[in-house]
Amino acid sequence: MKIEKLDLSNNITVYSYKYDWAISRDRIIDKVYKNYTLEGLNGNTSNIILRCNEFQKIHNIAYEICKSLTEINDEDYLDDNFIYIQDKKPIHRRIKGFHNHTSSLSKKQQIENDWTYCFYLQLPKNIVENEGKLTFEDKNNSKVHYSPSEGEILIFKADINHMPEPTPNAECDRITIVGVFAFNTNIKLNNNYKSIL
Repeated sequence: MKIEKLDLSNNITVYSYKYDWAISRDRIIDKVYKNYTLEGLNGNTSNIILRCNEFQKIHNIAYEICKSLTEINDEDYLDDNFIYIQDKKPIHRRIKGFHNHTSSLSKKQQIENDWTYCFYLQLPKNIVENEGKLTFEDKNNSKVHYSPSEGEILIFKADINHMPEPTPNAECDRITIVGVFAFNTNIKLNNNYKSIL
């Protein structure tokens, strides 16, 4: 698996992998809109509730890359996956500001996420300047813009602040499949539960 390490600044590093389209773009887009029909959107995001080979293939690739970048040998992990659909509607209605994905996926334990991945499924062609770019913000509030390409899986630490730039001139939706992984699941087990039987 060929993974390219990209140092965007002194303290922002991302990893890039080019998907081979073993499953066609159109087939994956069909599943995106099927999931959207089933789940709807919360702002720009739709939790992935549809279980299908198309989503599983992307998930597996992202998992393998993130696991290879992690020094923890635990086979257990937590993950969350969603679809981000960005259209040309105004930024104040459709796009979050800078954010990261460190929030714990566990409701009972504080377990920080390690990695975020973004699979760029569909990108508008007629964007100008910084439209549709992924903007990162480092600890010093310095910003760097990154231009993803269709079929790219971009991976970065979950604590890096980032924001997709609006696409007011887009002729189509900007669609990404996004997820987070937490590998440090070593926790003290609670044996004081009451059986429900």
